[in-house]
Amino acid sequence: MSIRSIGLFGTFGSGNLGDAAIQTAAIHNIKKCLPAVKIYGFAGNIINTKEIYGIESFPIYRPVNWNGHAPWRQEDTVSNSIMKKLLMLSIRFFKAIASRLGRILSESVFIVKSYKNLQKIDTLIVSGGGQIDEFWGGAWGHPYAIFKWALMVKVSKKNLIFLSVGASSLSSSLSRFFVKKALMLADYRSYRDNYSRRVVESIGATGENLVYPDLAFSLPVFPQDKSERLRGKSRLIVGVSPIAAHAWTIPEDPAYQNYLNQLKAMVLWLLQEGYTVVFFPSQTKMDTPIIKDIRKHVHDHLGPEPEDKIIEGPISTVNDLMSQILDTDIVIASRLHGVLLSHLVHKPVLAISYEKKIDTHMDDMGMSEFCLNLNQVSLPILKTRFQQLESSRDIVAGQLADKISSYQKALQEQYDRLFQPEMN
Repeated sequence: MSIRSIGLFGTFGSGNLGDAAIQTAAIHNIKKCLPAVKIYGFAGNIINTKEIYGIESFPIYRPVNWNGHAPWRQEDTVSNSIMKKLLMLSIRFFKAIASRLGRILSESVFIVKSYKNLQKIDTLIVSGGGQIDEFWGGAWGHPYAIFKWALMVKVSKKNLIFLSVGASSLSSSLSRFFVKKALMLADYRSYRDNYSRRVVESIGATGENLVYPDLAFSLPVFPQDKSERLRGKSRLIVGVSPIAAHAWTIPEDPAYQNYLNQLKAMVLWLLQEGYTVVFFPSQTKMDTPIIKDIRKHVHDHLGPEPEDKIIEGPISTVNDLMSQILDTDIVIASRLHGVLLSHLVHKPVLAISYEKKIDTHMDDMGMSEFCLNLNQVSLPILKTRFQQLESSRDIVAGQLADKISSYQKALQEQYDRLFQPEMN
């Protein structure tokens, strides 16, 4: 069947530049194979998606605008205490019923609208990094959304593709049910690494489960010289990309506080040793405040003198992010795509890992010796590993170049398999 229109489904549009890189890569490479194809976004944030990618977009989640308030109030004239209690119980009961009925009605309207939107496309592609994950909203968050959309796609007799997606642990039985059923409805499934494949196979998703690299490895990047402000620096330029606690925990988590304290100490050490530090967030909403906190710490301890050795340009797009990364010589990062996109342009990375997916990526890249566990990180370890990475950075860059080349060939094979006109 000829593919004339495609929907890209994901949580993109929320400030996560890793997801943005994936969607940018997907659009670029699909258009290379199918120049006339029409691409729509099925996104978490349709306004940002339209602005960033220039594609018509539809929401994947029902707007939560039902507050459950019943159209009645307790009257102040009720004086009897027993009657007050009975009335309060009655109000709570009917408010709960009204709230549930409101959500059911709202969800029903949303499904009808979404079904109509699906008629615009031939194929829905679930792309993006952590698509198989229950962290945000539990089972009734993204797992339910994927299941619901998969059902609508198949009822509409459209094609459903899971393309190089990532999977995390699914602890609840309901999440596993939703994800398994959605995957089993797919016409094609691939995962970004073997760990993700093991996760889906552990929940019973049988059949062909392929492994192809993260789509961000196919992002078009155009090498450029270092910006004028960074030319002539005598010491290396170190990119620092921290992660906010809310990505997986809470700010009061002792492990997170230790991570942040050690990272602050590392930045101070780098500046005192004469390195230039380039800050960049790969999640603009969450991580930018952490960068501000680190910079304040530097100012409090060193004063304004080292400010000429600190660079933090405005970053809101993938192009902004890649330009900042290209300015660096070595990177210290924690988010998966802060690490991955640095590797994409052959930058050696010291990864401070908070989750299995970072460990998996570093192992796949042959860089596990430069992957530190966030729960055990300390300044002496950071300094030692950084110095080891600095001394071997040319060798590491060469290894990265070979690995990236093989990944890009594999991804081109996948694009050709799915989107070559003669194969549809």
